[in-house]
Amino acid sequence: MTNAFTPLFELQRTMIDQNRQALHEGVNAQQSAVEAITEGVEGQRTLAERNVELSRSATHAYIDAVEDVVPEDAAEFEEIRAALDEGFDAFEESQAEAWEALGDAVEESNVAYEELTDSYLEAVDSSFDAFLESHEQVEENFDAAAENIPVEGQ
Repeated sequence: MTNAFTPLFELQRTMIDQNRQALHEGVNAQQSAVEAITEGVEGQRTLAERNVELSRSATHAYIDAVEDVVPEDAAEFEEIRAALDEGFDAFEESQAEAWEALGDAVEESNVAYEELTDSYLEAVDSSFDAFLESHEQVEENFDAAAENIPVEGQ
């Protein structure tokens, strides 16, 4: 037998389930944002590497232009180019190490964040499940009490 309050209990359970779903969607959106940040870091790394190569090429072009307009024995342009390449190579190496360290740190953070959110969602789901079980028990108790209440006219 259902009583007049059964729809109210069903509405409450529906609202609780919707809240649980909204919470899951919020956490999933946060996880997607963290993943986007990780991808952004990789994109920045690629951009930085291209920038170094562009700078190297531009500097070489400048050296070539200077070499074309000065007397032949005015400077040792091959030595200048070699020193320039050494500097760029050293910079690229240190930049690669820095990006690698940043990438590792971001990845470790992502793993830790994912583990944290998984644990959080498990705890939330467990709490929602426990609450819904209690809610159903309250409804059953309410139904049993409602059956014992005399109805006028019967």
